[in-house]
Amino acid sequence: MGYIDLDGCGFIRAERILTIGRADAAPMRRLLAALPRDKGVTMTGGRRRQAVILLDSGHAVGCAVAPGELHERLAALGRAAGEEN
Repeated sequence: MGYIDLDGCGFIRAERILTIGRADAAPMRRLLAALPRDKGVTMTGGRRRQAVILLDSGHAVGCAVAPGELHERLAALGRAAGEEN
């Protein structure tokens, strides 16, 4: 696949993403509270955190991009990869 752009705050390799959730959902807030401090990454660029991305390495990435927008970017990336083959 490739990389997902987090609106100027960085990129995440699409293959490493396990799940994407809303940052204001209670299960995500509990998960972030229980997560070791060295496993949390904030990539919001000073904006409000909208989504949390869980990676296969055990890291949680908070970003300012909405979960629906991240899903659309992943889908577009998958379609582009399918067209290349």
